[in-house]
Amino acid sequence: MVLLWSLVALVASSLILGGTTPLAVGEPQDSVTITATAPDNTVSMWVDVVGQGLTDDTMDIVVKGSQRTYAVPMFTSDTGLTTQVVCDPGALTLTATSTKNLDTTIVLTFLDEEGAVLAKKDAAAQINATTPPPSATAPTTTPPPAPEPVKEPELSPAVSFTPTITGTATVTQKLTAQANAPSGWTVSAYQWYRGSSAITGATASTYTATASDIGSSLTVRVIATRAGFKDSVGTSAATAKVVWNYLITVNQTKLLSKHYTVGRTAKIDKIIIHHNAGNLTINQVYNVWQTREASAHYQVQSDGQVGRLVADGNTAWHAGNWQANVTSIGIEHANNTSKAPWTVGDAALESGAKLVAELSIYYGLGRPVWNKTVYPHSAFSSTACPGELKGSQQAKYMQRAQYWYDQLSQGK
Repeated sequence: MVLLWSLVALVASSLILGGTTPLAVGEPQDSVTITATAPDNTVSMWVDVVGQGLTDDTMDIVVKGSQRTYAVPMFTSDTGLTTQVVCDPGALTLTATSTKNLDTTIVLTFLDEEGAVLAKKDAAAQINATTPPPSATAPTTTPPPAPEPVKEPELSPAVSFTPTITGTATVTQKLTAQANAPSGWTVSAYQWYRGSSAITGATASTYTATASDIGSSLTVRVIATRAGFKDSVGTSAATAKVVWNYLITVNQTKLLSKHYTVGRTAKIDKIIIHHNAGNLTINQVYNVWQTREASAHYQVQSDGQVGRLVADGNTAWHAGNWQANVTSIGIEHANNTSKAPWTVGDAALESGAKLVAELSIYYGLGRPVWNKTVYPHSAFSSTACPGELKGSQQAKYMQRAQYWYDQLSQGK
């Protein structure tokens, strides 16, 4: 239903309708009563009081119709006072009162629900105020007193408790929080923290350490509740700093003291294959890299034994390309000859392929694919490395890596 109509539209409609017909002429008095009949389909009525120096409080107007009686709030306009109100079809009576002497014209305009003018009539209204008129505002009632605010019950103070963490702070290892809340209290929430930062989604009583936690200590915060008490919060002591979990099968760990970079600046997303260009043992490779500015994470001997020389969490210098270094694990393989062609023996090929599968599972690389997750050294540097592992033995090496990946993924 359209209840608003601009003054411009009102004036335009009056021009279309032509002249107006007076309804009544009020004699000098404190109030003036005007009667009119709203046409069928009337839904609203404009009331305009035309005159000079009129303000919102100059005149009070009450309309009584067949369906309702209501006070009409008036608003100052350019021509005097104006307002729009709901109006039912049929006879109505408009009573205007004022405490001032007035000589005005009251104009009534009846509108349908589309805002179209159905009829427009006016009446002269003279008021010669002799006594203060009765209030024409809508009757008011004294509001009931506001209800007394509900007083919240006073809660007993929170209690102190200290959760504990069991388990080893190692990547892939599960840590378990013991809440240690007092008897009668219920644990309502857990939140694990890496240093001072809450770990997103870590809101269970257990948490499995990830590579993102390396170098940081972990704590757990527990919230306990009890009826009649304020919520209590307990925070555990910090764990040791999280370290890498060496789940990869190795026969010997002999970590270099230099010629690598501590830490990682990017996620591991590839494995890079190398050869020794000679038949070297784990110890021999270690000695070479202690004096030469190069390194790799693993060495596979010709007998199939695997040695770890740089921790996975550190950046080995093996690819000849820094971005490749920080995103990869490097595996060296001993050759079974001391000259070209640089092949590797069956034992070294099998152990190297299994190591690739283990690393692929551990770092979530997926099934090993050549030049996608597994690369030759020559993909990043101008070199013949890794010899026949990128030549005549490449297909067999990858076939065995995929075999081991499938077996290990299935827990075999």
